[in-house]
Amino acid sequence: MREILFRGKRVDNGEWVEGLVARIGEMGISNIVEKQFDILVPVKTETVGQYTGLTDKNGKKIFEGDVVSNKVFKSKVEFTNGYFYPFSQSDVCVFYNDECEALGNIFDNPKLLEASEC
Repeated sequence: MREILFRGKRVDNGEWVEGLVARIGEMGISNIVEKQFDILVPVKTETVGQYTGLTDKNGKKIFEGDVVSNKVFKSKVEFTNGYFYPFSQSDVCVFYNDECEALGNIFDNPKLLEASEC
């Protein structure tokens, strides 16, 4: 079974925190129960993304909003129709392989998607 996990950027210092979503709030602020210390942490709602249950070739967890590359395409990971998909500008590209690498995310580096092909 896939681990249920979310991440979001803290409101107070912009650091990423992982845990369970406790509440999707108003005014752009949500709360995540931080996994390591079991405390409620306010995060920016637009940055909240769910863990896909997959890791890249380096063992790094892949979340919604991450940009992944499989040496052919660079794509943003999105949750659509009940599945996590990496989308390029024109096509869905496969990332369930040993070549996939998480390059970063659209919140820390929005320019990662400027060129869709690697």
